[in-house]
Amino acid sequence: MFAMHDRTRMVSTSITDVAEETGKTGELSGEVLQTSQNAAKKIQGLNDSINTILEDLRRKAHDRAAS
Repeated sequence: MFAMHDRTRMVSTSITDVAEETGKTGELSGEVLQTSQNAAKKIQGLNDSINTILEDLRRKAHDRAAS
C-alpha cells in the first residue's frame, strides 16, 4: 500500500511539473511572438526610410539630368 501511495504522489508531482512547464512554454511563446512583431515593425520602418531615401536620390538625379 505504501508503494502505491508513493507512485500516486510521484504521478501527481509529475503532472504538476508538466503543467508548470506548459505554462512557462506558453509565456515564452507569447514573448517570442511579441518580439517578432516588434522586429517586423522595425523592419517595416527601415524599409520605409530606405524607400524615402531612394526616392529622394532618384528625384535629385532626375532634376540634375533635366537641368
